[in-house]
Amino acid sequence: MDSLFLGGRIIELQAGNSPGIFSIHEDLLCATSERFKKQFQRNHKLIRDDCLIWSRKLVPQVEPLEYYRAGCGANMHEKCFEKWMEQHNLSCLDCQTISATNQDNAPHSSIAMLYHPNPDALRMYLA
Repeated sequence: MDSLFLGGRIIELQAGNSPGIFSIHEDLLCATSERFKKQFQRNHKLIRDDCLIWSRKLVPQVEPLEYYRAGCGANMHEKCFEKWMEQHNLSCLDCQTISATNQDNAPHSSIAMLYHPNPDALRMYLA
């Protein structure tokens, strides 16, 4: 398996009424599950181009990447992305979509409630 340099977005999952909460990096979870990819990264483009801002190759094994969640899903280096968002009022360089809030792209934890999975099966999947 290739190594991967991960950014900072962590997802916390809770299965039904189970008291346990599972924490996992969003990119790892979505890389192995179409269901989770559709739920958490539905507009994330494949990483195959240069950074829109820095015009250098995007290499997830070397440095953290981020994508524009509120619009087209364009990929950028995480540091480039953060600087661009600060300086350009949350608008995407590629599609010009303006994010309603910085929360649309914030690299923080989010909590998802899963109502149907078996907690033991989820624990095995995430282990």
